[in-house]
Amino acid sequence: MEERLNLLKLNPDRADVIIPAAEIYIEVMRRGNADRILVPNVGLKDGLLYQLYENVSGEPISQVEFLDQI
Repeated sequence: MEERLNLLKLNPDRADVIIPAAEIYIEVMRRGNADRILVPNVGLKDGLLYQLYENVSGEPISQVEFLDQI
């Protein structure tokens, strides 16, 4: 757990689930006979908020400047 927190710079609420999550991805890939998988850069909550923003504003999220980009 400490290695995941320090080496991978994961949040504590993510560090404990990263191993089981990876195992799920590996199993899905194995069953689907896939050699790669596309994983979104955002979580479900963020993705829903981005989609809601685009629907309401009519502006693509790619046009939004985020604080970490300033």
